[in-house]
Amino acid sequence: MRYLSEMNNFFYYYFINALRVKTLFSSRNHLRQYAKDKLTFHLQPEEIVSDLDTIFIDQCISLVKTRYSDESFTVHEFAQSMNMNNSALYKKIKICTGKSINEFIRTIKISIAAELIMKGDLNLGDIIAEVGIYDMKYFRECFKKEFGIALRDYKKMKQQQ
Repeated sequence: MRYLSEMNNFFYYYFINALRVKTLFSSRNHLRQYAKDKLTFHLQPEEIVSDLDTIFIDQCISLVKTRYSDESFTVHEFAQSMNMNNSALYKKIKICTGKSINEFIRTIKISIAAELIMKGDLNLGDIIAEVGIYDMKYFRECFKKEFGIALRDYKKMKQQQ
């Protein structure tokens, strides 16, 4: 009888822990999707979920958006502005977005460039210089990786609208 009781406890704790892990993965995937949507303009204002991680991501995005054209803005300054050390910021951003700090900053810069392209006020050379990426080929690769569409197709799509 004691053996059955121990087996019940084992399966109960196994089930509870499996449920916790599943919930944690689900939560992290939701947070990563939130960050991706926020950076690629797919998020509608009513979809914003108010919890600490999304608030953190919003603060990071707004900080990078205010300093994106500053060439002296480094990962160290980013961490200091967020009142964290470099490794803590890296871990937090990696957990929330699945990206390193540099990838996160580059994603925001690419998103800002996409906004500027949509406005149509500047030519492409000025836009990529504005966001601090000086190699056109590299910019095109990053843009396609981020938005899943070639830059020329994005510009055509913009012109059709």
